[in-house]
Amino acid sequence: MRQLLSLFLHYGLSQSVILHGVSDPVEPGSTSIVYGSGLGSNVTITACAMGGAPGDCTPWPSVQSWESSYKSIVPAGSEPAIYSLSVPGISNSVLLNAPTLQWYLAEGSEVEGVAVPGSTLRVFGVNLAWSLEDRNCPSLGLGATNSTPPPPPGVYALLVSAIDASQQYPVHMPLATCYRLDLTLPSTLPPGNYSLYVNNGLWRDWAPPSMASLPPPLIDVLQVAPSPPWPTTVFTVGETVGCENVTACLITATSAGGGVVSLPPGVYHMASGQPIILGPRVALNGSGQGEGGSALVWSNNGGGPIGAGGWITGGPNPWRLMNLLAVFSSGMWGQPGVLIGAGSVGAWVENVTVWINTTDRTGTGTGITVGEGGNRTRTAQWVVRGSTFYTSPGVTCPINSWPRNCGFYFTYTRGGAFYNNTFISGCQGWSVIDSSNLFLSDLYIQSIGENSDGNGFANCSCDFGYFFTQLFLSHSNPHQYL
Repeated sequence: MRQLLSLFLHYGLSQSVILHGVSDPVEPGSTSIVYGSGLGSNVTITACAMGGAPGDCTPWPSVQSWESSYKSIVPAGSEPAIYSLSVPGISNSVLLNAPTLQWYLAEGSEVEGVAVPGSTLRVFGVNLAWSLEDRNCPSLGLGATNSTPPPPPGVYALLVSAIDASQQYPVHMPLATCYRLDLTLPSTLPPGNYSLYVNNGLWRDWAPPSMASLPPPLIDVLQVAPSPPWPTTVFTVGETVGCENVTACLITATSAGGGVVSLPPGVYHMASGQPIILGPRVALNGSGQGEGGSALVWSNNGGGPIGAGGWITGGPNPWRLMNLLAVFSSGMWGQPGVLIGAGSVGAWVENVTVWINTTDRTGTGTGITVGEGGNRTRTAQWVVRGSTFYTSPGVTCPINSWPRNCGFYFTYTRGGAFYNNTFISGCQGWSVIDSSNLFLSDLYIQSIGENSDGNGFANCSCDFGYFFTQLFLSHSNPHQYL
């Protein structure tokens, strides 16, 4: 009878207890919470250290347990480790402190999910880098920048060919934190599919050149392929045939299949209401933003509706805007200085200053808009870095002007890098709506306009996949906050 009861209890437990996940990272001496079903006072979870960490399988008694969660304490005297957590008598288990991928961004690629040799691959997740010396999973603190901190000892990445496992490529890692890795892919990496393996510092028995115990891959299949070559023909405004002015030169470059439209130093006056439209694989490259640089000036710009062509914009194919100043002396409410429009893929904006100087005090345009458009086609694989946007400091914000009176406004976009930028906004700071997989870092945002509070100074209606760091916000109204 006792054996039958034991079998019944074992069978009932094995059928009713299921482990779904665990909250991590968890340092020694901290609380671990396992989530599942069938967890309660009669259940004890066993933890087994993995990856060559010292220690055997030991029970972790609960300090609190419910039907759907189990709270225990990681022994304070233990070494940081990856643990396999399970309940005796059930088949499934969960891993604690194991590196877990959430999403990744292949910067410079024109295709989502495809990385380019020699480019930066930003990986986002949990438990990506642990420090055994500090016994923690370091995050990117306020004092850090994009170049620090370096990887803790024992943290490294390896690409393994999906066709031939003997073809292995170590990956340079200029930055490693608990939630983010920056990886520089080898410039000589052959095209193909790869598995990405990451040692977060806790797989002690995995170290090159010995690969006796590979952990599970962080990315099962990473496709690597070079981007199509960018046309190198240079079209110089005022010098090349067909380049009598900026607009004519852009048309000439587009007709030739792309190239670099070069702006010599000077001031270029644009016609009122006339947007600049960059064609496929056309780069508009000035001579700098400051003195001795290139300035595009709209003296009386009436603008046009969003979606019908912004002041500086491009089509759905890759285009680039670099090294210049754009000044709009007056503007229509809601009109962006730079528009990366709906469906655009591979746009790149770098070292650009935009100044929107509205004088009618009825509102301002947005410094940069990404993804606006009536067809709601996703904008993807874009980069904006090293740029400054001034949007009518001192104007009176219209009531209910959000979200198109912001320093920047993103809507319906996926997969973009936005860092090292500055915004001085006359109305709201920023707004992100219905977007995902965005990397925002090292931003300075100041909102100084009248009536700017309560109109969406900082708004985020976020889908899955965000990484914010070094997001500096300041404002003149003490009632505004992020």
